[in-house]
Parts: sequence; structure tokens; C-alpha cells
Amino acid sequence: MTYIDRDFLMKNLPNVKLRTVRQPIGVHEFGNGYDQTKDHATILLYVSGIKDDKRVIGMIIRKFHVVTKVPCNILFSTDILDLKGFIIDCECYIATLTSYHHMKVPLCLHKDAIPII
Repeated sequence: MTYIDRDFLMKNLPNVKLRTVRQPIGVHEFGNGYDQTKDHATILLYVSGIKDDKRVIGMIIRKFHVVTKVPCNILFSTDILDLKGFIIDCECYIATLTSYHHMKVPLCLHKDAIPII
């Protein structure tokens, strides 16, 4: 599942329409262990990248589960990474999006708000 921090979402898209599911969805490994959410939002996300030495914009429309305390604000899961063909090269700080004609997206990698590379 793909997650977005509630405060981050409301600050950046205050008019977003939240939808609620009947059964809460369990969320592990945020903050101190376990949380639940009933809210999700379909969000149009623009990704800035480079193709053929020109700046380009990719567009991703996905459902994000809205939770509290996501340290990185947005956490992409394999539901987006696989679908959009993200190939991540940590040594070169680049993600290639094969679904966007191999658009390159510069990465900044962090662990606990401290660069890990």
C-alpha cells in the first residue's frame, strides 16, 4: 500500500476529497509500531525528471492511504513502484521510470532525516 501523511496532505491539498472505508486498514512500522486508517484519497502526483537532456513531468494517479506520522510524508509501495516501472539506482541517485519512456528522476536518499549515501 502507498501512504501519505495526513498533515502533509492537508497542508498541500487542503481541498482533497477523503474517502472512508468501512473496515480499518492496519498500518505497521510508522512511529511506534501499529496504527489504523479508514481514509484514503486519489491523488494526481506530478514527478519531475529528465529525458533526452530535457526537463519533463510525469503524472501518476493513485490511491494513497492517509495516515498520521509518516516520517517521509509519502511512502511509495510496490503498488506504484512496480506498476510505473521504477528502477532505483542508489549508487547514482537516480530512479528510472520505464512507463514514462525511461524518464530519469533524481533521488535524495535519507534515513531518519540524515542522508544515508
